[in-house]
Amino acid sequence: MTSVIGFIVGNKQVITQELHKFVIMAVEWKQLSRQDLDECVSPSKWSNRCGLFADVVEYFVATIAKETESMRKTFAHELDVRYGEGQFQRLDLYLPEHQTADSPVLLCIHGGYWQASSKDDCGVLAWQSIRHGAVSAVVNYTLAPTGTLPQMVNDIERALVFLAKKFPKARGFYICGHSAGGHLGAMMLSVDWSVKYGLPEDFIKGACLMSGVFDVRPLVKSYVNEPLHLTENEADQVSPINSTNLSKAVRLSPHCKIINVYGEHDPPIFKQMSKDYTRKLANGGIDATYEEIPGMDHFELVERLVDPEYSLTKMLLQLMSL
Repeated sequence: MTSVIGFIVGNKQVITQELHKFVIMAVEWKQLSRQDLDECVSPSKWSNRCGLFADVVEYFVATIAKETESMRKTFAHELDVRYGEGQFQRLDLYLPEHQTADSPVLLCIHGGYWQASSKDDCGVLAWQSIRHGAVSAVVNYTLAPTGTLPQMVNDIERALVFLAKKFPKARGFYICGHSAGGHLGAMMLSVDWSVKYGLPEDFIKGACLMSGVFDVRPLVKSYVNEPLHLTENEADQVSPINSTNLSKAVRLSPHCKIINVYGEHDPPIFKQMSKDYTRKLANGGIDATYEEIPGMDHFELVERLVDPEYSLTKMLLQLMSL
C-alpha cells in the first residue's frame, strides 16, 4: 500500500493530466473552455511519445523531411511543377522505375492545420507507392493566412485536373491525405468532376484519409483558427461531414473506395470524426471503412509509411491494387 501511495504522490502531475484528459473526452466540444478546446484539438497533447522527445512535432517534421530528401535521391522526379498560375500551386512528381502509360496516379496532401508544412517535407506519404509502380504527386496549396479554406479546396481540385490531363491513360487516380490533408482529400469527393471539368464521374477510384479533420467547426474557437479566421457557418460549409457535402459525396463518388485511419493515440475528437464520417458515407452506399492503427500517434502514423511491412502501407497499396 505504501508503495502505491508513494507512486501516486510521486506521479501526481501525470495522474492529474490523465484525469483532465478523461474529463475533456467526456464533454462535448461545444461545452469546453478555450484552454480545454485547444488541448482537445492538439494531436501532440495526446501522443504516447511525449516523454521520448523534447517536441513530438519537431521530431515529426525533421523525420519526414529527412525521408523526403532520401526519396529524391532514390526515385526519378520533377520538382516544383506548376499545376496553376498561383504562387503556391506547385507539386513534386515522383516516377516509378517501370512507369507505364496506365500506371495509377496518387496525389498526396500534407497536413499542418492548413497553415504549416509543405510538399518538401511530406514525400514520405508516397514512398512505397512509387516503389510499387504508382506515379505520385506531392502537392503544395495556399496556406493560411494567405489562403482561405475554399481556396485550398480549389487548389487541390486544380492539381487533380492537372494530373488527369498529364496522365490521361492512368488506370486510376487516388488520394492520400493526412490531417488537414485528409480534410482536403475528403472535400474532393463532393466535386462534380464531369460537369465542372469534363472528367469521368468515377475519376477518383479511392482515397486513404489519415486522421482527417472531417468537422471543422470544433476548431473555430481554438488556436487553430487564429490564421484561418473562420466563422462557425463558414467552418460548417467546408466540413466534409456537412449534410450538403455528404449528400454530394454519396451522389458523385459512389464508385470511390474510402479508407479512414487514425492512430490509437490520436486525439479522441479525431477518432470520433473518422468514425462518424465513415458511417455516414457507408449509410449512403459508399464503400467506406475506418480502422485504428495500434500503437500509433497522429505523427508516427505517417512516419512509418516508409516501411513496406507497416499495416497502413499495405492498406494504401491494396487500395491501388499494387
